[in-house]
Amino acid sequence: MHPNLPTLLGAAALVAINTAGLAAPQTEPEEELVRASVHAEHHGIQPGQTVWIGLQLDMADEWYTYWPGQNDTGFGTKITSSGPTGVTFGDPKWPLPQRHISSGFILDHVYRGSVLVLVPVTLAEDAPPGEHLDLDFHLDWLVCREVCIPGEDTVVISLPVINAEPELNSSVADRFAATRARIPEPLPENERVVTVEWNNNNVVLRARGAHRMTFYPDSKSSHVENLHKQGDVDGDMMRLTVHGENPTLSGVVEIFSRDNRSRIYRISFDSRNPT
Repeated sequence: MHPNLPTLLGAAALVAINTAGLAAPQTEPEEELVRASVHAEHHGIQPGQTVWIGLQLDMADEWYTYWPGQNDTGFGTKITSSGPTGVTFGDPKWPLPQRHISSGFILDHVYRGSVLVLVPVTLAEDAPPGEHLDLDFHLDWLVCREVCIPGEDTVVISLPVINAEPELNSSVADRFAATRARIPEPLPENERVVTVEWNNNNVVLRARGAHRMTFYPDSKSSHVENLHKQGDVDGDMMRLTVHGENPTLSGVVEIFSRDNRSRIYRISFDSRNPT
């Protein structure tokens, strides 16, 4: 984590933290800075099937939370899922965040306004129909503006186990679709959409047909030097300088066409296995 990351003073305490690392007590804010809610894409679940649950965070005006990738000053929202026997939770799917550059060229990847995170939930094939599944999701976040305040909440949803294919929840269908359009996809297996060239700790990313490129490193990636500048460039080529021995470049690349439409891909390149 970046050395400018603020130090939190205990999970139970509500504190205000400025981005320079100074912390001071703060009373409970009058406004609700973050509101958590939970939504099911379908009205129920069949045994042996997977449904999607959406966890939504709504932030107060001008406040933001963090993407769970690399950030200079804050930690990404953490999700802890629990449910009855026979329920399996997949990894949360996060839509692409926004780049937020503060004074001193501090770069964070954030969500403003509202964000929906999609969690796949699979039910065992021998689950008996007629029951209800109570699914619990605990969220821990850091919300910031001029100061940063940690927060948490637990949201619960109950899904009926049914024999028939569950009906789509039309009230959230558009929101789920919009979120999926911003979730990174794996690189196509048989197409060299994105390629990498390594020269020790210098990396050249190329994206076929790109008018502009942006890179978002995840927690597995080696640190990229001057990412605020190197990670967002015009054209189809991006030059990056990474730190460490045997570096890895891992995260998300957004490729813009001339009409400003974008494609979003997950990438992972290892200098020891460059192909």
